[in-house]
Amino acid sequence: MFSHYVVTDQAGVNSQLRSGDHVILWDFDGCKLLYVIEELKRIQRLYKLPQIHILRSNVNGCFHAYCLARVSWHTAVAIVANTYFVDAAFFRYGVLRGAFTLRVTGKHGIYPQEILTIPSKEPETTTLDELKTFVSYESWED
Repeated sequence: MFSHYVVTDQAGVNSQLRSGDHVILWDFDGCKLLYVIEELKRIQRLYKLPQIHILRSNVNGCFHAYCLARVSWHTAVAIVANTYFVDAAFFRYGVLRGAFTLRVTGKHGIYPQEILTIPSKEPETTTLDELKTFVSYESWED
């Protein structure tokens, strides 16, 4: 049944900051870039968020996004939950672990690479340097 799947070692970054607050992370799989952009613009307006960075994380419509807004865990969960097209497993495992995680290593030979930024007049309220933890984990690679 699972003979065509291979487990690979991956590294990721968690949403939690040293202060205990979180940044906002999103994972989209199998989605058109235009849908991702329009949805993130909607969320950005709704929550008055600073700029949002979009990365191509793999082939076939796989994207990551992050926003350097310092928010509580409950706010991060609410924002991601209200975002259409977010990968259900990303959301579910994030809620169970108490932090969202985005892969930073390559998959299928492709490393996440920033492709565009959605601008905002709202200032960023944290930096990447404040991220608390990086993690190692295993993932299915088909």
